[in-house]
Amino acid sequence: YLEIGKDSGDYLKRKETTAIKLERFVFDAFHHSKNFLVWQVLASEEFSPLKNADSAGKDCLKTCLADFNGINGKWIKEACLNILEKKKI
Repeated sequence: YLEIGKDSGDYLKRKETTAIKLERFVFDAFHHSKNFLVWQVLASEEFSPLKNADSAGKDCLKTCLADFNGINGKWIKEACLNILEKKKI
């Protein structure tokens, strides 16, 4: 059941299904796999949450795009520098 108004203190409890939870975590998949691999990565390069509207200024589309553009820009710069270093000038 879904508790409505939990923050305000006014509860409306229903026994029937009123919502479907779509959120999943990587840990939910472990029992489905025969083998799995775990590796450590920099969270700043691999994760940028999208939870809020842009007006929040945090964990929003604007910050996700900035993170995405930042990491891709870094990779492009690194790749171009590698190409320039290998090229005879």
